[in-house]
Amino acid sequence: MWRGIISIIALLLMCGALAIIIPILIIPNMGFHTLVPVLQPLHQALACEAGETLTYDYDTYDGYTETHFRCVNAAGRERDVDRVLQTPANYAIGVFCLGGLLMLVPFLIAVRQGMMMKPGLAAREALQQMRQPPTESTVLSASGQQQLDALDKLRAQGFIAQEDYEIAKKRILDNFSAT
Repeated sequence: MWRGIISIIALLLMCGALAIIIPILIIPNMGFHTLVPVLQPLHQALACEAGETLTYDYDTYDGYTETHFRCVNAAGRERDVDRVLQTPANYAIGVFCLGGLLMLVPFLIAVRQGMMMKPGLAAREALQQMRQPPTESTVLSASGQQQLDALDKLRAQGFIAQEDYEIAKKRILDNFSAT
């Protein structure tokens, strides 16, 4: 359960970080900010002082466009505000990476458990059924040989101990000879 909670927290961190990264770093550098009219007032509210308006300057390098943010006052004086807007985006990149690392933790734990060959829920239920005394409803429909083959496979994979194997094998043979 805690792995699920960690995954949800990581996903929320990553989504929150993307909500900051996309409007500040990605959309303006792709030239889409002109299509999204709410971005210019958002950038202006974050970076400019009262009485200033935000303008964009573009530098193009080998097909890559870099956007620079400038606040211009009524007298025409420009002020570079790239750092003001990019600092929260840089923190958001760090939070996104943290979320990615948190997302890896449950995955790595699951892989480690799989490599240690811990029996899963299905294998535990199968073992529990084998330990119960047979009733009419628990008689298996497969042939005795198929049941023995499946039991041998479970033992070979390390899901059951030798003692449990012997008990289950005896039950299978008893059930098969009784029918």
